Amino acid sequence: MFSIDDILDLAIQIEENGEQLLRTAQRKTPNPKLGAIFKWLADEEMQHAKSFSIMKPALSTGIDT
Repeated sequence: MFSIDDILDLAIQIEENGEQLLRTAQRKTPNPKLGAIFKWLADEEMQHAKSFSIMKPALSTGIDT
């Protein structure tokens, strides 16, 4: 069983991993337009992680689902 905390922790980790991957791609691409897209996507991933972090206290029940 997974608790909502477990699920949100996993979601946050997935978003953080995606952000890191995209920031690495941004640094490595020689194409400025593609770099801008990678930056935008990485920023979006960062916002998703923040959103999940904000949700966590409100949804935390301690009950396994």
